[in-house]
Amino acid sequence: MNGALLTVAGYVGSAAGQSVFGGARVEVFKSDNDPTGYGEGPVYLGFLTADANGNFSGSLSLGGVGGGDRISGTATDAEDGPLPSTALSWSVVMHHCPQDCHQHPVQEFPATDTAMQRSPAEP
Repeated sequence: MNGALLTVAGYVGSAAGQSVFGGARVEVFKSDNDPTGYGEGPVYLGFLTADANGNFSGSLSLGGVGGGDRISGTATDAEDGPLPSTALSWSVVMHHCPQDCHQHPVQEFPATDTAMQRSPAEP
């Protein structure tokens, strides 16, 4: 997956458009593949910042992430500190450029800190 990008989009809070979560930091990690889905995220992939309405989107490099790897994330509010996993909802789209760049919608993840159960493989 060298050179592949992971586009992450979603919102912080119980619904999109909650300005109370504006400016929240969403950090994304490669997790340790714990089969329970509750493992640690020891490899930091990057962060996104929620806009004034608590919504976030952006692309991160997938360097070092391969098929079967789990991706997880956390959200931190400037005033309230770390937020519970239920405060983070996101969708994942894989951008793939073997010859012609194209996208693969992966999955929606409401109210969870696990953004992707496994990295998508090129069909």
